[in-house]
Amino acid sequence: MRVNFLVDNLGGTQLSYHLIHECNAAVRTGVASVVVFYNELNQHSLTPLFPTMHMVEVWGQLGVGIATSLNTANALISVPGCSPKFFYVWDLEWLREPQRMYGVISDLLTHEDLTLIARCKTHADVIQNSFNIEVKYTVEDFNMVEMIKCVKN
Repeated sequence: MRVNFLVDNLGGTQLSYHLIHECNAAVRTGVASVVVFYNELNQHSLTPLFPTMHMVEVWGQLGVGIATSLNTANALISVPGCSPKFFYVWDLEWLREPQRMYGVISDLLTHEDLTLIARCKTHADVIQNSFNIEVKYTVEDFNMVEMIKCVKN
């Protein structure tokens, strides 16, 4: 199975660490073929055992697409090749960005082409209560075995 992750960067963050760690394990065990697309080039928090490419390269990619931020989710919507499309809500980033309009965020989270996956039950509850939408799946810290189960359904 081909899985394409879209991230803002692979620098020294918890998101990057967990993503690279879990994707490396998936590649080692043959669970999935992984490619990560980034917006900003940074030094990786771990050495990836899979390809990493700039976001402009995602346009024609085949396989599952999984966004990890509001920006990457917005980009994923317009990508014709990736299917199905998921938004893994790692962070409730809009809580720190009050200048973003509720309607814009709501439109993104409820977009018909995106299926939501929350990082934890608490995140799922906040999303559901704030935007009155269903979060279909919960996967902790990029657990690739659980992630693959979600995207295969």
